[in-house]
Order: sequence, then structure tokens, then C-alpha cells
Amino acid sequence: MPNSVVIHGKYAYVSNEGGRPASSEDFTNDSDGTAIVVDRKDAFTLTGTVSIVDLEAGKEVKAIKVGLHPAGMTISGSNLYVANAYSDSLSVIDLNTGSVTRTINLSVPINDGVFGSGPNGVAVTGDGRAFVTLGQANAIAVINLSGRDTNPVIGYIPTAYFLLPSPMTPARKQLAVADDKGLGSQGSMGRLRAYPTSIHIRTRVWST
Repeated sequence: MPNSVVIHGKYAYVSNEGGRPASSEDFTNDSDGTAIVVDRKDAFTLTGTVSIVDLEAGKEVKAIKVGLHPAGMTISGSNLYVANAYSDSLSVIDLNTGSVTRTINLSVPINDGVFGSGPNGVAVTGDGRAFVTLGQANAIAVINLSGRDTNPVIGYIPTAYFLLPSPMTPARKQLAVADDKGLGSQGSMGRLRAYPTSIHIRTRVWST
């Protein structure tokens, strides 16, 4: 179940939200004809991977284990950054070694961390900061990638309802934020409002 793809040289990196291929010993659930390794009780996916595909050879050469439901990705320098929606984390992969060198926790910052932020996209700036869209938390997490702090999240930018992976415009120092479910509930509970499928907001989010 591929979700996103980025290209680096002759390789494509594909996030597989369904995780690794199932074996005969695994308990699985069918997803449009594909057997997905899932939990026996609650049927949630148990693995997440990123495939490295050799574009010249036309085949996968390696699968890297990351968090659950890997979604949006970006490449900056020699690193690949992967947002893991069902693990509330960001995986950092060294492109030279093809291995995960760091996993950053992105749980909702309530009561020392609550599961359910739903990171689904990431953008990285040249000054060592990452901006991760948290679809279920309606915010963008700002991460200091410099150093090895235990908790490198330095702040949150509030958005509207369920934001999607957001492209960055480095020249203008802006993020373009798309909110999949609009502005959310507004006004009286007794009134029915139609929600737009997306709201595009340009917000200046870091200083010069």
C-alpha cells in the first residue's frame, strides 16, 4: 500500500502504509487483494516500511522499517524524513546507509504526551528546522533538528481542521496549508454548515 514517493538520484523512496509483505505465519487482513499484517484483536497494521527502488533496474533493493502508516516524506541533505501517522513520530533515514538514525516523538503535548497527533507530512528548511503537519491535532509541529535533544519540538502552529501535507516556498519563507475538512464546527449547534474540502492559507512561519 504505497502512500508517497520521493526521488533521489537513481532511487525512488516509497512509503508503504501497509508495511512489509505478509508471510504464511502472519495474521492478515485483506486490503483490495493485498494481505496486510495486522493485530489479531483490533486489526490495525503492525508494520510500516519505506522501500528503496532502483529505477534503472526497476526493482526494490531494500525495505527500511519505520513507524506505523508512514505517509509524507521529504529529502534534505543526506537524510530522508518520514512522517509516521499511526506512531506519532518522525523517522530520520540516512540515505548513505539506508538506516534509521533517529525517531522523533510527535505525540500531542498534553499530560506528557497523548497518542493521536497523526503526522502525515514534513518539510525541512535549510536552517535545521522541520515542519510536520499533524492531521489529527490540527497543528504544525516545529522541530529543531540541530543537536540531539530528547524533545526537539520547539512549538506548534495552529491550523484549521485536519491539515494535509503542506508544500513549502523557501524563497518566500512560507508554508501553504491545505485543511482537508475545512474550518470545523462553527456557530450554533442547531445550524447546519457546509464545510469546504480544503482551505488554502499562506502563513509566515519563520523569521529571516
